[in-house]
Formats: sequence, structure tokens, C-alpha cells
Amino acid sequence: MEHKELRFQRLLSNDEVTNGEPVYLFNADRFVRNFVDLQTEFRKIYPNTRIAYSYKTNHIPGICKLVDTLGGYAEVVSSTEADLAYYMTARNTGRVIFNGLIPGKYMVDILKFDGKVNVESWEGLKCVLENAEKQVKIGIRIGEEDSRFGFLESELFKVLSKITEAKQIVAGIHCHVGGSRSLQTWKKKTERMLRIARDVENILGYPLEYIDLGGHLFGRMDEELKKQFGDDIPTFREYAETVATLVRDTYEKRKSMPQLILEPGTALIADAVSILATVQNVKIRGMKRVATLDVSSHDCGMIADYKNLTVENISAPDLKSDIPTVICGYTCMEEDYINREYMGWLKTGDRVLIHNCGAYSMSMKGNFIFPMLAMYMVNDNYEIQEIMRERGQLSDITARCAIGGRRCAT
Repeated sequence: MEHKELRFQRLLSNDEVTNGEPVYLFNADRFVRNFVDLQTEFRKIYPNTRIAYSYKTNHIPGICKLVDTLGGYAEVVSSTEADLAYYMTARNTGRVIFNGLIPGKYMVDILKFDGKVNVESWEGLKCVLENAEKQVKIGIRIGEEDSRFGFLESELFKVLSKITEAKQIVAGIHCHVGGSRSLQTWKKKTERMLRIARDVENILGYPLEYIDLGGHLFGRMDEELKKQFGDDIPTFREYAETVATLVRDTYEKRKSMPQLILEPGTALIADAVSILATVQNVKIRGMKRVATLDVSSHDCGMIADYKNLTVENISAPDLKSDIPTVICGYTCMEEDYINREYMGWLKTGDRVLIHNCGAYSMSMKGNFIFPMLAMYMVNDNYEIQEIMRERGQLSDITARCAIGGRRCAT
């Protein structure tokens, strides 16, 4: 990898390609490393591990296609995402996992093509049972008392009875625990799911094909962001040593070991996307300076709501300041913060690089005030490889709208 200053010079030279506009930079090399390293650490201990990329975290087609090239599954939560997954993959690969909340016949279509559907409500189960034209394999999402998702353990016997009475097969169980990403949380949920799997198999009289533990793992991040989370930031290896070891020890004597599925989104994509932006103006407010960029916190993802994203001034990387600068976005919202205590020196026109913007950024931004940014694929040295998405246009806002019954021009 090149020295930082050389990479910054290349970033500035890329303005000829990007026209000086703010853009997302997707580091394909980093994304591939994240995927391969996470999968490798788990497979060292439990070979029958598969990675399913969470489409909702960032569903840019080029990223989804890269996952497919790596042999990963697509974890989707809507019919739209399912259609996107099939557009990126061959329908008969069976590498689609559905965990959505809204029932529909598309759930049966996914099963028809050997995908996985983890039903999480009575309505979802009824939809699958009533629309399945042949025997299918159904997954069950297990929730917790304080969560609105999935079936409670107390409902499991009834769920299993319904599936068995319909002469269908229970293929696996699934969970997704939000909140903490700690090793203790992962240890606790893995032990719980292994216990439930044992109970389910005892009731059914046959082994499950998979145990899906969902996502919500920490990914890699720079030191400035990492220290804001405290000391408990597990590595991929530490997650594997905790989770995969428990699964291996449970099933190592079984002839057919169930597939262990992980559904990371943030852990794969967060640090693989940066934003190249420009300082628009700088103001003095008491003992602070306030710098406004041509991007907003909405472009950066949900993490900007509660953490200070790492910002590097690539125009003048060595300049420091004695007073903090609050780096803000362009929206007319007071809470549009990107970094609340930046200690470098910024001036109007400086180009800055904002890190860790891959998770829930492009998939949630929409056309709020300004349309979507363009995205370019780069390598570790920030050499542009290709354009992945063009910058949004007015037509993205007016398309399919009407005024007085007349379609808006696009």
C-alpha cells in the first residue's frame, strides 16, 4: 500500500474524473478482505460456515454482485431485495435467505428455487403453508421477550406442529439480536440457539440443516473511531473462537453437521466506503469553528448520529488547530453532525475524506435535499477502477409523480 500522502495526491487528481463533486469511494480490495477473512476464521474451526451479506445495509448492485462472485449468500428482507438478489445471481443457486416481516407469495418462490425463508409470524407461516404447491423446507425465526421480531420460545411447539401437520419440513432456525455486538452477547445467543436446536430436533425426530445466527458483529475500523466504542471490539478471530467453537463442540460427533450461517452487513461494508467531500464555508461560533460540507450526515449512515466519524483533510493533512471544529452537513437540520470535535484546520475549498460510511448510507439516504452521491470503485491506493453509480438527478425525485393528474416531466 502506498504512503498516505501519495494516496491523498491521487485522490485530488481523481477530481478530473469526479468533476470535484462529492462521491462515495468503495474500496473493493478492503471489502473482499473483510469477507474472506471473516469466513476463513470461522471455517478454520467450523468448516460448514456460510456468509450471507445483508442487502439492507448497502444494496448497491455492484457490491451485491461482488458478494455473489465470492460465493456468498444474499440476506434479504423484502420482495424488492429478493428480486435484486435474483438479478445478481442465478435463480437456481439457492443462495437467497429471506428474513422479512411482510408475507407474500414471493416467499414460496424463494423456497421453490431452493432458497431459505425464515418465517417470523403466524401470518408468514400461513402464507407459506397455503401457497406451497409441493413440500418445502421452512426456517423459523426465534425472537426474545423484549423484541418485536420472531416467534417466542413458548410458541415453538405450536409452530412445529403446524408445519408437521401440513407435511412440510423444518430446515433450520434463525435469530438476530440487536444492541450489543460483544463476545458475551454472541456467546449467550449461540448457546441459546444450540439449546433450542436440540429441543426442536428432539420434537421433530430429524436433524436441522442450518442454524442462522444473524449479524450484528463489529467490523474493522480506524483507531480514532474504535476508541469511541471502548475496549471491547472483538476481532473476526475472537468472534470465531467464541461462536464457531461452541457449534463445533456441539456437532463434531454428528455425521451430518448443520450449516452455520452468519448475516453480516456492517462488518463487511462499513470501513470499505469513504466519502470524498469539500468544505463549503467555515464560521466562528464562540470557542468553536463550524465547517459545512457538501455532504450530510445522512450520506454517512446511522453511525454519524452517535459517533464522530474520522475526517482527514487531504488538501492540508498536517495542519492542526488549537480549537475544535464542528464538521456539519449541508441540511437545514441542527443535528446534522459528522464530527463534533475535529482538531485539524479546515478552510473553504479543502477536500476531505470521511471514513466508515458504508453501512446504512446509500440504502437509507434517499433524495433528502440533494439526490444521491455517485459511487466509484477504488483499490487500496484510491485508484479509480470504475463507476458503480452515477450521481442522482432531478428526475430521481420527479419520476412517477403527477400534478393535477398529469405525469411530471423526467
